[in-house]
Amino acid sequence: MLRIRGTTYHFRRIVPPALRSVLNQREIWVSLRTSYQNEARKRASLLHTRTTELLEETSRAVAEGQERKEPHDAALSFVEPVTATRTGQEKPMDWMEL
Repeated sequence: MLRIRGTTYHFRRIVPPALRSVLNQREIWVSLRTSYQNEARKRASLLHTRTTELLEETSRAVAEGQERKEPHDAALSFVEPVTATRTGQEKPMDWMEL
């Protein structure tokens, strides 16, 4: 879901209740670091695709009783470039890696 806070767009996705304890998150909330709606839609679309893959993979692993192969924090590492604003660190974003 695309949200705007002030002049900056954010991506927000609710984590399904069955996966919250596995991923240790209730939602995925990421600054898209843009005030342009068209650019925000492109970035949000990429993040939606990647989070869908993550949630489906995690759901399958839980259903099969398997542990994730990677640490839970690493599972969300693909959003690292856009979460840098939360820690105050500035680094360039490479959306092609998403």
